[in-house]
Amino acid sequence: MPDQPLYVALVWHMHQPLYRDPSTGNARLPWVRLHAWKDYLDMLLLAEEFPGLRMTFNMVPSLLEQILDYAEGRASDPFLDHTRLPADDLTPAQKAFILEGFFMAHPENMIGTFPRYRALYVKRGAHTPREALPEVARYFTAAEFRDLQVLFNLAWIDPILRERDPSLRALVRKGEGFTEEDKEAVLVSGGKILNEIIPALKRAYETGRIEISTTPYFHPILPLLIDTNLARAALPDAVLPDPPFRHPEDAREQLARAVAQHRALFGREPRGLWPSEGSVCQSLVPFAAEAGFSWMASDEEILVRSLGLPIERDGDGLVRAPERLYRPYWAVEGPARIAMIFRDHALSDLIGFTYAGWEAEKAADDFVARLRAVRSACAGRVRAPLVSIILDGENAWEFYAEDGAPFLRALYGRLEREEGIVTTTVSEYLKENPPAESLPAVFPGSWINHNFKIWIGHEEDNLAWQWLAATRDVLVKRGAEADIPPAIREEAWRAIYAAEGSDWCWWYGDDHSSANDADFDELFRSHLRRIYDLIGLRAPDGLWVPVLREERTVVPTTPCTAFVRPRIDGRVTHYYEWTSAARFDVKRAGGAMHHAGGLVSVVTYGFNATHWFVRLDFTNPPAASFAILGFVLHILRPRMARCFINVADGPAGAGQERRGRVRIEEGEGEEIREDAGEAALDEVLEAAIPFEALGFAPGDEAAFSIAVTDRGMEVERWPSRGAISFVVPSADFEERMWRV
Repeated sequence: MPDQPLYVALVWHMHQPLYRDPSTGNARLPWVRLHAWKDYLDMLLLAEEFPGLRMTFNMVPSLLEQILDYAEGRASDPFLDHTRLPADDLTPAQKAFILEGFFMAHPENMIGTFPRYRALYVKRGAHTPREALPEVARYFTAAEFRDLQVLFNLAWIDPILRERDPSLRALVRKGEGFTEEDKEAVLVSGGKILNEIIPALKRAYETGRIEISTTPYFHPILPLLIDTNLARAALPDAVLPDPPFRHPEDAREQLARAVAQHRALFGREPRGLWPSEGSVCQSLVPFAAEAGFSWMASDEEILVRSLGLPIERDGDGLVRAPERLYRPYWAVEGPARIAMIFRDHALSDLIGFTYAGWEAEKAADDFVARLRAVRSACAGRVRAPLVSIILDGENAWEFYAEDGAPFLRALYGRLEREEGIVTTTVSEYLKENPPAESLPAVFPGSWINHNFKIWIGHEEDNLAWQWLAATRDVLVKRGAEADIPPAIREEAWRAIYAAEGSDWCWWYGDDHSSANDADFDELFRSHLRRIYDLIGLRAPDGLWVPVLREERTVVPTTPCTAFVRPRIDGRVTHYYEWTSAARFDVKRAGGAMHHAGGLVSVVTYGFNATHWFVRLDFTNPPAASFAILGFVLHILRPRMARCFINVADGPAGAGQERRGRVRIEEGEGEEIREDAGEAALDEVLEAAIPFEALGFAPGDEAAFSIAVTDRGMEVERWPSRGAISFVVPSADFEERMWRV
């Protein structure tokens, strides 16, 4: 065995997306809170058990911001809100939400550790469809719902933290039959965990046992902010946004904001940078160096492309040319330079994806044996070899028994005892072992297949980039005007930077999918719509339409099968008047924006050869209060326009018809056509608009949504996501439908 040690840099990357909904200030999803209970404080406590160990925690600034929001009482989320509801008072909708959401935990390692939780899971069914949950809920008692509220939250608290908290230990022993007071006890303990995380990080940082590195503030892919055309280095045939997005100043700002937050929370500036998803490029070098970073990290595949030399492995996964991978390099651009290290992809992925299914001691033995082999391979070939193990420090552990504690204790113990292996922080290592060689250039890519395919090139990704660019251009133009207060301007720019985060495009395209894809899509567009609100402009209608392809066009509950010829009087004149029209049932489409029950219950639409007809049915009969409401048809295709349906003031209700007209606006009011159609409100709202007034021709694909406004403020939109689509008919539509 060689005399020189092998240095090992463990870098745990902690990241969750920005779940805060800009329209409410609360999180749309609970994962920051739940991972904070399960994955951050316990990782520090485990490290403290092994005082000889050194490691690095990479903390994403937007994650820290959200932890602070929860800790200081500024944030909630729907899961937390549903936990707080008294089980005896749950509505059918609330019960369905709990049955759907409160089993979002690993079936074996989290649900399965609590017998009562497992029994409730079996009772609900592992794969019960959403539409069946209201019926299933009828078979759950209030006591079972209360137990589920407690156990879901209890399961998401790390076992180490449950064991050290007397009240949580007592609840684990109790197992079932929980009270409302028990539920509150779990939330109080969870609040204490949230309040402890950042102080615990700071204490460990100050002792030198850990280093805290950072990431650009909102976790953007910095090379794509600098120039989206950089994606072509690895994907020469990719279809990219045109014109390209080029805002290197935003990359600088994301770094500057990360440094400022780090200084505010931890009392010093960060030395280390894990660029989001390990995404780097040559032009990032001066930005990182000027921001004060002394090192940044990426993946071995980036090193391969940067050197133009292969890194091959033998049948056991051992690198054949260790002198290439297990050393730092200088990245140099003009007078700027920064040290770079590169993660051992294979060793990192063993922890992230493989060892979860192994017995803990065996997995730790295997890992250390591989490190011994690396040390032997480096002997005489690499001075002070460094193995960089960089991976997700939170999401992997739910696949391990006891949230990974047995494995980590076994691994940490072996690393601490093993002669010839020295764990180190990255900065500590580089202080004694600065790079001796420079890279020819830093290849533009990420840790995933050395490219940016996850975030750009797909139709959905490119559309998101186009919306980002268009909204940013509007902000630059409007934000320069003197009447925008500085605080509003800052909030608007924060929304741009939030929309630049990588997490939105992670879920666009064909690469990834989850039960929450629509939430991520809505959050992305909400940030952009918020900018328009802040600067006093109306958001484009397209920002109400999902970027996700499968949700852009909404299929009606029943299709249009023949021409309709309704009498526009606000009444259902006879049964067959609308029978052949298409029907969109709001109850099957999701909730309203502000009104809990919603005003509209059904959207019906149809046509004949010359006119388009729209009808709205209401949840409750129209009342005098409807006088303040407005109705707007937002047309997205074949050209952008808005149809304002205005009905005369006066009472509305059975037999009290209010007549009205339709006004069409294109663009921002550049072209206005008054008196372009007729409307009436009585039992229902009916409108008729000539295709000629809209500029529609047979064969055009039309897409629309309809909004209800209250004194000018939009309170409902249907569909709430996406648009209803139909093809403008030709005169022989009925004949063709009959043949079909």
